[in-house]
Amino acid sequence: MFSPQFQALTSEAGIAASAIAHGITSIGKANYAAKDYYLAAFFNLSIAFERLAKLSFVLDHLLANNAYPTDAQLRVLGHRLVDLLAAVEEIRVRRGLERAVPLPTDPIRVGIIDVLSDFATATRYYNLDLLVGGRAARMQEPIAAWHARVGAPILVAHYSNRQRAKDEMQAQIMGPLLGDVTSVLHTAEDGSMITSITAASTASGQINTLQRYGRMYSLGIIRFLSLAMNELGHQAQLAGHEVPYFSESFGIFGNDDAYFLRRKTWDPYRP
Repeated sequence: MFSPQFQALTSEAGIAASAIAHGITSIGKANYAAKDYYLAAFFNLSIAFERLAKLSFVLDHLLANNAYPTDAQLRVLGHRLVDLLAAVEEIRVRRGLERAVPLPTDPIRVGIIDVLSDFATATRYYNLDLLVGGRAARMQEPIAAWHARVGAPILVAHYSNRQRAKDEMQAQIMGPLLGDVTSVLHTAEDGSMITSITAASTASGQINTLQRYGRMYSLGIIRFLSLAMNELGHQAQLAGHEVPYFSESFGIFGNDDAYFLRRKTWDPYRP
């Protein structure tokens, strides 16, 4: 019979894996005309990052002290993802987790971490705070922040001149064809207005690049967290502790970037 601690670890891993799957799938659907998918991704990924980091802390403490941390020791970690992921990196280095990968430090993934860290601590309440004058209203709106730190750099790095020229040509064709019979009124990710078929068609041409690479870069951070936790769990098993095989929940998130680019829908139970 499994102990309550084993069952708690298993359940916590399942919650995190499910949140990752929902968040990553949402990134693959997000665009200027369906911005709610961005917020669904931010909610799920910020929750998943925090849970994975805290699970790693729990396992590290178990290995060091032959006991789980206290409630006070866990709570002192807080919710700031920048600090939590740095703590996991410290554990990875200190314990020499050979099968894990370093915390990514490229500008796009740093941007993802910063945006989700702000979301976890403040901007998830941005809309309510805007209505009532709360502190998040003084910060950048989260989708706009994602566009500035993640989306725009992705377009610079991965939206080729050839694809851009093709999409702009398509936009110039669609504008005159539909402009007299179709009205457009959308808000772009950066907050600017999209009011013409030409502008909408141009933005639509960028969607595939933003979705595919937003997914890939986000999953690179999850790979770091997942592999570190998998190895900590393995070390705990070798030390005689009753912990689950975390790779059963997170194995799918250890793949390479090419796989992350290719796969559109995610489910930890369907590798």
